Amino acid sequence: MIPDALFFAVVDRGKAGALLHWAREKGVAGGTIFAGEGTNPSPILSFLGISEVHKEVLMLGVTQDLSQQLFTAMKDEFRMDKRYKGIAFVVPFRQWLPDAPPKGEGYDRAKQP
Repeated sequence: MIPDALFFAVVDRGKAGALLHWAREKGVAGGTIFAGEGTNPSPILSFLGISEVHKEVLMLGVTQDLSQQLFTAMKDEFRMDKRYKGIAFVVPFRQWLPDAPPKGEGYDRAKQP
């Protein structure tokens, strides 16, 4: 599988691992999970000083077809179609350069196939 897009999902803490495991079963080589924080729009929780919520950001290199499967899985299997449960988006790209050039050498587009 050669990825042609980056899939991002912002989910409640503890959910990104399950989503990553599901994606790996579908052929994704791996992913990165970042810790994050969000806020809850409840005025009562804000008054009590507990309006912060813990989130995770999952980043995966995927194909466009697999990104559609991930959106469907987030909705159906992980129930993330509810408010404040998560958000996902895809950033397409044209070229993926997995190996950095050796130190001291720059990227030369003319040498690419």
